[in-house]
This record gives sequence, structure tokens and C-alpha cells, in this order.
Amino acid sequence: MGLTEEVFMILAAVLLLALARWVQQWLYGRTLHALLTEDDNPAVGIAIAGYLFGVFWTVTVLLGSLRDPAHDYKLLPDYKLLPDLWSVLLYGGVGIVLLTVVALGTCRVFLGVGIQEQLAARNVAAAIVMAGIYIATSLTYSGTLIGEGGGFWILLIFFLLGQLALLGITYAFRWLTSYDDVQEIAAGNVAAALALSGLLIAVGR
Repeated sequence: MGLTEEVFMILAAVLLLALARWVQQWLYGRTLHALLTEDDNPAVGIAIAGYLFGVFWTVTVLLGSLRDPAHDYKLLPDYKLLPDLWSVLLYGGVGIVLLTVVALGTCRVFLGVGIQEQLAARNVAAAIVMAGIYIATSLTYSGTLIGEGGGFWILLIFFLLGQLALLGITYAFRWLTSYDDVQEIAAGNVAAALALSGLLIAVGR
């Protein structure tokens, strides 16, 4: 890609990051500035950090896939500005939606409690798990962006399969531990949350 294409790709990435920030503000019903400064809620800060890292990682992998003609999901095979720009916006936007909806759903299924209530209660342990799920989900999605051939629906199928595998292995981990992970996390056990988040990220990778 030439300089012009590079500039447009960077602008598209910035637009996606701005979209991700807007989604978080819509989700919490307040601006991130108010959540992080006025409320001074460390749990919300940790969760948002995991989310933004996941978005940034996804966008980075997506831009990298456009550079390698052997590993891409571009709509057209040759390097053209509009197809590349469309690919970044399409797959980046889909990634943000999946990262928000699927990750929140995964957290709900796994923890069995409303994550928003846990964050509002300043539960740092729940926030660590939430951040881990965001990062693991972004790793699963970004992994589907690398490969030859395929298409949009194939990408979604492999992503959902990866997410199901993530849940399955996580439940196996919960079964092997001698303590109730969900109960410990709901009670604010940071050590249990870190162990689970580390597993989630490792499996997602």
C-alpha cells in the first residue's frame, strides 16, 4: 500500500476506536470521562481497559492482514483503496459488535450475574474477569481474520466455534478447581479472578 492508502487505513482505525469508545459510553449511560474521573471506579476502568485493548488488537491484526496477500479477507484480491477501506470498516465494525455482545453474553453465562451490577459495586475481581473475556474474545475473533480464502459467514462460524471452545475449557477449569470460582469472584477474590482471566486469555490465543 502507498502513503495515501496508509493514511486512509490509519484514519479508518481511529474511526473504529472512536466507535468503540462511543459503544462503551452508550453501554454505561455516561461518558468515559465521568466514569473514570468523577466516579473514580477502578472496576469500570479495568473493564474498559480490557475492552479497548481487545479493539486495538483486533484493528491491528486486521490492518496487518491487509499487508499480506496470502492472508486476507479483502473483498477484492488486489490492493485497492476502497476495497481495503471497506474491509477495515466492515470487519472492524463487526469485531466491535461481537466483542461487545458476545463478550457480555459470555460473562453473563459464565458468572451468572449481571456484570454491570458487579462493576457498579466496584468489584475489581469481576472487572478482571470481564477484561479477560474481552481480550480472549478479541483474540478469538482476530484469529479468524488470518487465513486463506473463506468469507464473512465462514469467519462468523469459526469465531462462534472458538467462543464455544473457550467456554467449554473454562467450565472444565471451574470443575477442576477445589473452590467455587463464581462465588469467589462475586465476593471480590482478586487471586481467583486473575487465575481465571489468565486461562481465558491463554485459551483465546
